[in-house]
Amino acid sequence: LFCFAAFIGFEATTIYAEEARDPKVTIPRATYFSVILIGLFYMVTAWLMAVGAGVDKLLPALQGLQDPTTFLFGLSDRYAGTPLT
Repeated sequence: LFCFAAFIGFEATTIYAEEARDPKVTIPRATYFSVILIGLFYMVTAWLMAVGAGVDKLLPALQGLQDPTTFLFGLSDRYAGTPLT
């Protein structure tokens, strides 16, 4: 649900159509670029989380949590330390 909601807003590029020199080229290019960039960011983030937890231990670790949203904070605490988490 979070990943789906994160894509909301990429269509805001059409707001700047009046300010662009060539809006028929610039706006679609900016929209596609933002969708691809956001998608790549979430793919890399999901991959890093899986590698950080261990691929074999990922599912049991998530099932053992009462609140799965704390999973990322647990990984951050393990690898970056409590002050950065």
